[in-house]
Amino acid sequence: MADSTQILGLLNFPFALCCSPDVLGQSFPIRMGDYHGTLEMPSLPSWGEKEKDPLHKGLKAPAAASTWKRGDDPIVWGHPLSYPEGVSSVERALISFDITVDDVETSVQKIYQSNWIQLFSDYYEILEERGQKNMYVSGSIGSRLELFHPDSSSLGYIRPHRKVEVVITALPSANNLKLDVFRQICKLASDGLPPNLQYRLLIDSYRALAREDYRKAILEAASALEVSLTKRIILELNNSETKFGENPLKQYSYRTLGGRFKLAALLPIALPEKERISFIIEARNSVIHEATFPGLVAAQKFVSETALLLSHLTPNLSQD
Repeated sequence: MADSTQILGLLNFPFALCCSPDVLGQSFPIRMGDYHGTLEMPSLPSWGEKEKDPLHKGLKAPAAASTWKRGDDPIVWGHPLSYPEGVSSVERALISFDITVDDVETSVQKIYQSNWIQLFSDYYEILEERGQKNMYVSGSIGSRLELFHPDSSSLGYIRPHRKVEVVITALPSANNLKLDVFRQICKLASDGLPPNLQYRLLIDSYRALAREDYRKAILEAASALEVSLTKRIILELNNSETKFGENPLKQYSYRTLGGRFKLAALLPIALPEKERISFIIEARNSVIHEATFPGLVAAQKFVSETALLLSHLTPNLSQD
């Protein structure tokens, strides 16, 4: 059996994560570039019973990185936002991989080129229903990974051979990231599969909402809903004993978003109340056919309704 060595690294999140205390100090299995590893979150600081300035203390590094510094300064892992509850802003985590000694350089470069962080960001957007208009950035950022090969006395930084960029177009909402959601995001990112089309469109809708482009937010959400309805209708048609003759999806009366809802009503698909469906159809038609420019409240409501419907109609987030 080939000898293995441990590779340690800093995973610098694309944005600070607002985490519930149950996420802190936890370890999660991950996979980057076909290599299985572990992601370890920092922990709450050691607080006394009557801490005078509890929020001034930073989060504690994972044990393996407790002495790490950048120059003369300790690495900042994050900081608590509430006391004594422990809700915290987390900036980075520790990752580790056990890799065959003879394959270190090749393995590390594959880890660097992994799309794990991009997928983490995408699934975070989907599951946390982001898109707050006052929290927005746009552009590409450099690699969020820094990998090291420790020896007996120091850490040797392993430089990536190629530039790696992650596209980030919005920052997270103020929702506290819960343990079960964080675990699910790590698993989805580690599976290496991009989100399904309807959820990619939903992400675009969130990002348009964050940019205050409310018209585009509704258009992208409407497209996401039409894709989701169509997929669910096809599934039910394949499983249904009812025969429609010609493929109903090709019939003129069922081609629009409203038509998709009418067809779905003929199949064993649970749909929301008529008032909610009417709101969705009218808002979408108003934007497309009347060239209206909706406001924040209407756009947020439309996108929120769409997200709920997608989770019901086509709950599988990632591509098969």
